Parts: sequence; C-alpha cells; structure tokens
Amino acid sequence: MAKQKKKHTTLRFIVGLIIFLTTISILGIYLIKDRLLQVEYAPTSLSLSSDSLNNPYCGWYHTYSYTIKEDSTIDTSLIEAAQALDNATQLCLLDVNINAYANIDITPHAASELKAILSAWSNSGKQIILRINYGSSAIGTLAEPMDISKVYLHMEQLTPIISEYAPLIYSLQGAFIGNNGLYQGSMYNTEENIIDLTKYIGSLLEYNTYLSVTDPNMYMKVNNIKRMPTSLTSDNPLQKQNINSMPFRLGISQYNITSDNSQASLDGLAAISTWAPIGGAVGNDSNLYDLSTAITTLQGYHVSYLSADENASVLNQWKNVSYRGEDAFSGVTGYDYITAHLGYRFVVNSTSLSFDPLRDDQGKLNVEFENTGFANTLHNFEVSLVLKNVDTEELIKIPLDTSTSSWYPNKPVSLTADLNLREYTKGNFNIYVIIIDPSTGSIIKLGNTMPLSTNGYQIATMKCGIS
Repeated sequence: MAKQKKKHTTLRFIVGLIIFLTTISILGIYLIKDRLLQVEYAPTSLSLSSDSLNNPYCGWYHTYSYTIKEDSTIDTSLIEAAQALDNATQLCLLDVNINAYANIDITPHAASELKAILSAWSNSGKQIILRINYGSSAIGTLAEPMDISKVYLHMEQLTPIISEYAPLIYSLQGAFIGNNGLYQGSMYNTEENIIDLTKYIGSLLEYNTYLSVTDPNMYMKVNNIKRMPTSLTSDNPLQKQNINSMPFRLGISQYNITSDNSQASLDGLAAISTWAPIGGAVGNDSNLYDLSTAITTLQGYHVSYLSADENASVLNQWKNVSYRGEDAFSGVTGYDYITAHLGYRFVVNSTSLSFDPLRDDQGKLNVEFENTGFANTLHNFEVSLVLKNVDTEELIKIPLDTSTSSWYPNKPVSLTADLNLREYTKGNFNIYVIIIDPSTGSIIKLGNTMPLSTNGYQIATMKCGIS
C-alpha cells in the first residue's frame, strides 16, 4: 500500500510539474509576444548634390554704395529695385560715405538717412556687412576729420542706429578711417589709432555684432598678442579672454586674398574662423586662375563670404573652367564649385537604428553629419529629427543635442537620439532631419539630393509594430 501511495504521489508531482511548465510556457509566449516589437528600418539614398544652397551667413555678396548729404535724400525705391535684382545671395555689403560730415556733428538728417538705408535693406532678408567711412582716395573723396576726436564722436552718434539693426548686421568692417573705412590711406593710420578706434567701436556695440580688420597682423595688434592663435587650447594667447570680448568678435575682411600665405598665417586664420567670420575679395593673383590653387587657398582661409564684384579677371576664369574632382561636383564650373562651398555646407553621410525587439526599451537612431564647406557656421542652429506616422499623420519631433558652430570642415559629427518605440502608435513612419536657424526662421538646406519638405529631409523609413 505504501508503495502504491508513493507511486501516485510521484505521478501527481510529474503531472503538476507538466501543468506548471505548460502554464509558464504559455505565459512566457504571451509575455514574449506582448514584449516583442518588430521594427524595420530602411535608410533612404543619401547621395550628394552639386546644388548651391544659398544658406544664411555665407556666400557671395554685392556692394551697394550710399553717400549721405544734408541736401539730399536716399531714394529707397532704388534699394527695393536692387533687392529685386539681387535675389540669389544671402549677404550684401553697404558702403556708407559720411564725408559731408567729416568736421561737423552727425545731424538728425544724416542719422535718419542711415536709418532709412538699414530699414530698407532689412526687408531683403539678407545679412548686412556694414562699412562706414569718409570715402576713398582712389576716387578723390577721402577727407577725414581734421581732429580724430570727431571720428570717436561720429562712432558715438551712429552706433545707436547700428545697434537697433544689430540682428540684421553680420559684421561691421573697419573703424571709419582710411579708404572705404579700411585703415589704408588714412592720416590716422598708426598702430595706436587702429587699436584704439577698433576697440572703441567694439565697446559701443553689442557683443553679438562682429567686427573685422583687414589682415592677421592687424588682428594681433588690436588684441595685443605676439603670435596668431592656433587653436582654443591651453597655450592659446586668448584662452583667458571672455568669449564675448574683442578677440572673439573680430574677424578678417581681406580685400586682396592671394595664394601667397605662410602656414603660420593659415593656421591663425583657421583658428580665427572658429569664432569670427573671414571673407573679403580675391586679389589679381594669376596663381588663382588655376582652380585647384584657388580652392586650396579659399579652404586655407576658411572663407565664408566673397565679393561677387572683385576681381573680375579671376572670377571670370573660374566661370570658364570645370571642376574635375571625383565627386558630385565633377563637371560643374569652378565658380559654381566655389559658390557651393563658401562658408558651411552640411550633408548627411549615414544613418542607422539600433534596437533589440525583446531587450531594449528604446531604439537609438544615429545620424552622421559632415560640414563639407570651407568654414564653420558661427551660429548654433536647432537640429531635430521628425518622425511622421504616415498612417495617423502624427508628428514626433526630437531635438538633437549639438552645437553646430563646432561642426568644423571635414570632421564628421555623429549624433544619437533615443526613440521611445514602444510608446509610439504602431504604423509606417517617415523619418526626417531638419536644421533651423532660430534667428531667421530659415530651414538650413543640406547638400544631399533628398527633396526638402516642411518636415525637413527624409533620411529613412521605418515600420514599427507591424509586419
């Protein structure tokens, strides 16, 4: 009897174990099925474009000259007509001659004229490079104040108007004295005066207004440093300065860019370009007729902007030669290649999604960007992913944590976003990347062939929770 009882007990145990394991298995299947989230991710084609992007804060500019006089008034309708013709650039240079007021105070009429010029150009959507001066000796109009104190007074009288339009002013060139306000030819063109006038105009303007001098040597004098900075490292002569101080607001506007530069000078320009804009006009250098030399030179300068009016012989040569590189630009004119690379040019190199359908709570979407332009942007744009559920029209925006001002040329930047895939409504998704300039509201165009939509550039499709 005991033996039979033991046998029944063992049988019950086995049956119970089988029932238990079966129950656990069924529960496990249901739990796995409930946990299992099938996600299919497919990158779109990320081929590169040869288009000119016409993004803010970089590119070609035309110069518009205005002479303020007490007995005349600026015809703003002519400004509107100029804007209508100049619709392919983001920048303009306004050269404002105040020669008539050299030895008197700026009058209310003169102040209102400057304001009218800036107000009229503010409707263009362009960023303004501003140059205030007493004329050019080349055309016989340079007549500076007899007393330098008048230059300081004119700065004090005009900077409130400049400050009013500061969000539209990309850079203020020079410090009023010299040919076109660019120091040379001035009776006050001494090292002491250049330093003091440049610092003074800087002290009168908000820190977010860039200034510029005409060469690296002048940059060192104004900032009282013995050598050009090479990078923002511990041995940089500027490293103890506040980021809003003069060294980090002062760029270079060089009006004779040539191929003849020492490596030390190019290293200094590269460093300056990371915190202030560099640009100007190409000089009549026959070496620049060679396109590869021209490209290498502009890359070395880290040029963000160039005059479309100077030097015609060099620019025309670029328009008549073809770029022969092994990339998307092969066959375009040298001029078009340079146009597409002035300043920054962002592209998307690759994207990928990492997600384990059982173990991961979130997916990790990686996007690699690269700046293929000659220079970095000095502005921090807003970079985001946009996920659109095409079945429900729901939009999910995910900001990416980055500083686009540190997207230096030819240095890929990898950004990762967490996707809460288990919380999303199941369906088919289009995934976009969008970069927006918060100052202008403009969508920053990318150098890829994907079309631009209101959601940005589509970089992938994704199926989430569906087969």
